[in-house]
Amino acid sequence: MANLIGESADANVPGILGENTALTSGGGVGVRGNGTGANGTGVFGSGDAVCVRAEGIGGGSAILATCQQNDVIVGIGKFGMGVFGQSETGSGVRGVSGVAAGISGSEISSGVRGESSNNFGHGVTGVNTSINSSGFLAGRDSQFQQHAGVYGESDQQGVMGLTTVAKGTGVYGGGTTAARGDQIGVRGETQGGVGVQGESFGEGVAIQGISLSGNQGLAGRFIGNVHIQGNPGTSSGDLRVEGTSSFGGNVEVTSNENDAVVGFATAPGKAGVLGLAPNGNALAGISDNATGLFAKGPLFAGIFQGNVDVSGNISCAQDIILTNADCAEDFDIAGAALIEPGTVMVLDQDGALQQSELAYDKRVAGVISGAGDLRPGLILGRQASQGNRVPIALLGKVYCKVDAQYSLIEVGDLLTTSPTPGHAMKAADQLKAFGSVIGKALQPMQSGQGMISILVALQ
Repeated sequence: MANLIGESADANVPGILGENTALTSGGGVGVRGNGTGANGTGVFGSGDAVCVRAEGIGGGSAILATCQQNDVIVGIGKFGMGVFGQSETGSGVRGVSGVAAGISGSEISSGVRGESSNNFGHGVTGVNTSINSSGFLAGRDSQFQQHAGVYGESDQQGVMGLTTVAKGTGVYGGGTTAARGDQIGVRGETQGGVGVQGESFGEGVAIQGISLSGNQGLAGRFIGNVHIQGNPGTSSGDLRVEGTSSFGGNVEVTSNENDAVVGFATAPGKAGVLGLAPNGNALAGISDNATGLFAKGPLFAGIFQGNVDVSGNISCAQDIILTNADCAEDFDIAGAALIEPGTVMVLDQDGALQQSELAYDKRVAGVISGAGDLRPGLILGRQASQGNRVPIALLGKVYCKVDAQYSLIEVGDLLTTSPTPGHAMKAADQLKAFGSVIGKALQPMQSGQGMISILVALQ
């Protein structure tokens, strides 16, 4: 049998009314119920609207319940709230616990729901009074892998965290298992927007990543495309990007012990670091005390497609290999007429060159390089000039115009100037040939005029 049952048919008259107006420092208790059994209930109320309603006046607690083993207050609502608390100045529902949860609730709908009609109020407020505790803690059962510990939905900020102290954290997320490397402290996902966005006003940093594990950890990792507009700031560690990155501003990376920037490209033919600059330097290396640009490779340390300009000295510890044929030097050409490669050239009175016109001419200087498929391997004396300058082969293999009407030419014959302008002929007269020999024939010419390859060796 129940000790006390209160019923009322009047909506404004309570079934049980307990009042205590004691003004002592300890206050009074309006209604008190004790459940002594393992499943006993101190106060039980049943109603279509409010099961149990209590009001605290003058700073007292509306409901004060104490339990040694079971839940302190259990509220079950099939269609409404299990426990509903309302306060104008204080807390609607306040739960305080020494080791367990102050407030725990539901399995199907919202576990705890807080509403605030004040513009500056909060639906749920969590206050931390200890160094190692949290103002608000929410979790999930381990069997529900996709359920969120904290879920916020709003037309403005779904979840908002603010800190009012120096070096405080507005929102903090972390993993509890140090051995696992796949835990994510804070994660943002979106279909078409921004997963995680950081904004900074003044001299602040929008997003900052810090690794406390030395060289083994990364302050930031980007898997996929990365696009940065503006100056992303300064890094005192490594910056690693796996994927394609596009930076609209400057990237400055400083490292005291390791390489400042390291690029890895595993795909064949791709560059670890690629520089594109339509109007500037695509890649620049500047050093005050060491090497400006260092390259190393098993096949080639560097491949240059285009001209290479060196303003300093070139030091080579091994061989210099030139794939082209002759060593040439630029000379001024007398007159404005263009003279084709392979032409035999002699010096004029002013030191410029003109095509040969006399046999056994001791003024012979060489042959214009570049005829046929033979190109100069080395060009000396190249400089800007308002006149007409051409490379003259001084040593090596070159194609040369020859005239065999004076004598047939065989392989190994010495060649000299001929009466035919710009053509060489066989040096048949050894006495006249001294000082006028151009080189040695590498191909025969039986008759007529043509172009053969010769080995330039002025004598």
